[in-house]
Amino acid sequence: MGNHIFQFAATLGIARSKGIIHVITEYFSLRKIFKLTVSVVPVNSGISDSGRVITRVEQKPSSYDKELVNLTNSHDVASDGIDWTKNNMPNHITVAYLEGHSPEVDMATVSMCDHFIATVGTLSWWCGWLTGDNVLYYKWPCEEGSLVRAMYSSNYTDFYYPHWIGL
Repeated sequence: MGNHIFQFAATLGIARSKGIIHVITEYFSLRKIFKLTVSVVPVNSGISDSGRVITRVEQKPSSYDKELVNLTNSHDVASDGIDWTKNNMPNHITVAYLEGHSPEVDMATVSMCDHFIATVGTLSWWCGWLTGDNVLYYKWPCEEGSLVRAMYSSNYTDFYYPHWIGL
């Protein structure tokens, strides 16, 4: 899901910077998660040779209201490896585990937290960005010399925000 959000954001930004219309298909996966106001572009509009849709993103995701977890005064933990997380959390910390929800609901829930500790990955990046406050992240997420490492700048400033705190 994080990759799809990056793809959508990039194409929307490029379209706006070039003064062109951002067009997606009606089957675009993020439409199932976010309220995207959709308008069909007429076939004879010259924009495309088949029916396509134009979107406008509203601020509030559509499917979260019923599933949002009540945040506590504890550490709220979402993970795709929840069993490992439970086995490795310190015992003296009060933890509320976000379990049994979709990644979309987990993202919406952690976006309401005051702080966020990010792991490596685009879903975690978006959770940190949506939190908007203190974000801690692992400063060296790739093995030196690896193909993935070659995709980033020398100090990862092309991926992590300057005000985020690398550990």
